[in-house]
Amino acid sequence: MIDWGQVRMSGFIAWLIWSVAHIWFLVGFRSRIAVGISWLWSYATYQRSARLITGDHPLPPSQPRCPQALERKCA
Repeated sequence: MIDWGQVRMSGFIAWLIWSVAHIWFLVGFRSRIAVGISWLWSYATYQRSARLITGDHPLPPSQPRCPQALERKCA
């Protein structure tokens, strides 16, 4: 449901306006096309997708490694 003060919408028209507004505010033409195609594919095939940040990459160490010249002093 979209509620703009006196204007209220729901259903397919509200969903369509919401979709266009979100795609409009994306940065870059390529992103808009990619998201639009992804949404259309998900809508047509009834598939849901989720993008999760899983933390597969290790965190950087708290202190940087010593340069080779100073290796004996750092160890």
